[in-house]
Amino acid sequence: SSGINAEWPLRPGRKHEVQVDEKVQEKLDDLGNEWQTFVNCIHDSDIMLKKHKDKFKAGLLHSAEEYKKSVAVLLDEFNNKGPFNSDKETESAVEIINAIRANSDTLKSQEAIIRRGLNIFKIDQAPNKDIIGLDSSLESLESIWEINSEWTELYNGWKLGKFVDLITDDMELTAQKLLKRIVKVCRDIKDKKWEVAENVRGRVEQFKRTMPLIQDLKNPALRPRHWVQLKVEVGKEFDHEGADFTLEKIIDLGLDQYSTSIGDISGSASKELSIEQAIKAISSTWETMELDITPYKDRGHHRLKAADELFQMLEDNQVSLATMKASRYVKAFENEVDQWERTLSRILEVIELILTVQRQWMYLENIFLGEDIRKQLPRESAEFDDVNHNWKSIMDSLSKDNNALRGTHQDNMLDRLNDMNNKLEDIQKSLDMYLETKRQIFPRFYFLSNDDLLEILGQSRNPAAVQPHLKKCFDNIVQLQMEKIGIDSKGGKMEAVAMFSADGEKVDFNTQVTLEGPVEAWLCDIEDTMRVTLRQQLKLCRVALKKAGTKRDKWTKEWAGQLLITTSQMQWTQDCTKALSMIKDRGDKKSLKSMKKKQVSMLAKFSDAIRGNLTSIQRAKIVALVTIEVHARDVIDKLIKSNCNDVMGFEWLMQLRFYWEKEIDDCTVQQTNTQFRYGYE
Repeated sequence: SSGINAEWPLRPGRKHEVQVDEKVQEKLDDLGNEWQTFVNCIHDSDIMLKKHKDKFKAGLLHSAEEYKKSVAVLLDEFNNKGPFNSDKETESAVEIINAIRANSDTLKSQEAIIRRGLNIFKIDQAPNKDIIGLDSSLESLESIWEINSEWTELYNGWKLGKFVDLITDDMELTAQKLLKRIVKVCRDIKDKKWEVAENVRGRVEQFKRTMPLIQDLKNPALRPRHWVQLKVEVGKEFDHEGADFTLEKIIDLGLDQYSTSIGDISGSASKELSIEQAIKAISSTWETMELDITPYKDRGHHRLKAADELFQMLEDNQVSLATMKASRYVKAFENEVDQWERTLSRILEVIELILTVQRQWMYLENIFLGEDIRKQLPRESAEFDDVNHNWKSIMDSLSKDNNALRGTHQDNMLDRLNDMNNKLEDIQKSLDMYLETKRQIFPRFYFLSNDDLLEILGQSRNPAAVQPHLKKCFDNIVQLQMEKIGIDSKGGKMEAVAMFSADGEKVDFNTQVTLEGPVEAWLCDIEDTMRVTLRQQLKLCRVALKKAGTKRDKWTKEWAGQLLITTSQMQWTQDCTKALSMIKDRGDKKSLKSMKKKQVSMLAKFSDAIRGNLTSIQRAKIVALVTIEVHARDVIDKLIKSNCNDVMGFEWLMQLRFYWEKEIDDCTVQQTNTQFRYGYE
């Protein structure tokens, strides 16, 4: 039955005729007997095993049943004697748990032996669920008692420790972690009603509910005034900074019953703290805020540079203070807020006044540096010197200590600046009145800015200083030809002998203009001489045109462009008037057409002249003249097409017409029923 072949398998035949050693042959022969002995032993063992197998199996099954009973006994002991109530001491509870766990470990070892024995008989026995559940319960119960021990130790430390030394953030974090652990354990044990678990959980949760009160009492924003208010609220006296003020005493005092009121006081303290910090920030800012004072020119003066950053900071701080005043928590800081409002308003007022005075001072300083102005405005010069002295004194002190707060709160600073500002305004008014008198004399000064006019008046002894401003006063005089009077003149007097246009044309004055005395006076003389000269030149140019007739080449070269155009327009007006009169008086309808032919012929000659060898000025004159004559030709064409046959016809009256009036011996300009003298500008 063992499956072992009893017959000796090795019987080497002689047929191989292999030479074998005698000793080897002897051993080979003995092997057969030994093999038979081994086979018999195996057979006897098999018979013996069959006899004991059933007995061993029955023993294992009996042990398994006994094991189950032991597990049930241990489980019953755990359920009846386990430390499920919080009235036990932690050490005692841990000893009970360890004892039950030791018995559980012993039973688990027995179970392992039984299962291995049953596996020999191919009997599969699952691990005992009760012992597995017991291990899980022991682990949960042990965790609960560990948490209980930790919490008891922590709470006792907090309860008896000095309240001011408690770190609420750490306390809340620790309580939160322990609560998470106990909640997890309670979730694992599910429906098991272990009083110790509920007790620990309840204590931690109760502490969590107390934490807001603790945090309110530990609020760093609480000031002595808040503690006084708090003591009045709860109606009890205590020293919140004393060594006996502990968490336990807080509970004994019953402060938890006033948690809402304490929370309101703490919340107000936090709001007030933000106001307190904002005021400190403003104070800190203005302790270091500096004015940007820099040297001005090379005469020892100083000036305040751009104060944009300072104004922005002032605006921001003033908005902050206004927000504070609107808060219902500002009561404790009303005096400070009011003081800073006044301080910032003073800083703003002084800085704005400094900039205003500085702007006026810098403007007037350049003016009163000139001796001519000082002589003409002696009272204003003396006042400016006084302002200048005070201004230098103020700016010197600011340059030595440029702190914005201290600098703007110097004694009498605001009064001095206001006085200086008033004086500078009076000086400015006097200066404006002075300039107005000059403009009344020579109205063309209205075309100049105050700065330009002051530049001219400040150099009235230097006629050449007027040259850059002539173009603003006159339509097209850009320069005067100035010469000294007399070859040996030592006085340096000047006279104007000619005027130049922007195109470079030169027109000599009929009479020289002496450039001395007030500048406005001799400029009036220049204006009069310009008109007289151009009027006289226009009369001569008109005579020259009559002599030239249709041959105008020489005429255009000899006379200035303005005179050419005006004379040409007068001639055209005269010719048109004559042609229209002939149509009315004689019925000669061809007179306008004949005039048009002459006009076209003249334009052709001008075109030939433009293509010739001309200077730039000559070419510019002819081009301008051609433009006018082309317009004149077009007007004649319109008169022909509209059948205009009378000098009173509207088609003719609507045109701009130039006449030389013999009654007044002057050129007039007419259009419809309007008439005015030519301006000679």
